Amino acid sequence: MMQSQLPPESAQNPLAQLKDVHVPEDVYWWPLAWGWWLLAVLILALLVYVVVWWKKRRQLNRARRYAMEEARHIDSRQEDWPAKLNGILKRTAQSYFSNDSVSGLYGQRWQKFLLNRISEKPAKHNIEKGLDTLQSMLYQPTPASAEKFPVCQKAVLQWLKKANLQQKRAGNVMSNSEVNHV
Repeated sequence: MMQSQLPPESAQNPLAQLKDVHVPEDVYWWPLAWGWWLLAVLILALLVYVVVWWKKRRQLNRARRYAMEEARHIDSRQEDWPAKLNGILKRTAQSYFSNDSVSGLYGQRWQKFLLNRISEKPAKHNIEKGLDTLQSMLYQPTPASAEKFPVCQKAVLQWLKKANLQQKRAGNVMSNSEVNHV
């Protein structure tokens, strides 16, 4: 009997000759491509800039915050409330501007100096009324009227909130001629 010769298995199935598929290695996220490094550096630089800006701004407004807190604690029952409110304005201005340019100001020149720091017209008008009242009550021989206290206190608080105060720098010091023209 004749043995039938079967072709080898590879001859029967052509796919049997194929080799296994090589699966590529897993792609890892590290090391980062240069574009990701650049993005990380930019984000870090932006974060540092924002933190430095926020700290400087907070430091710049420290005197303003303290002054507002102090002005809120003044009471109309105190006889010398006009002098106290005016003193708060004076100390705050001296914190931001040269002591020589602010300390000698009083009356109309002082009020004009304060109003020149306000850029918003509606706020400036309301503050001006309150500062007029405050200035008129400063040097009165009789005790200050408690009825006018809310107007004056509101004007002082609004000035502290809205005033354009710049950090004390050599370029920010007002000269004597500027003070005289204020």
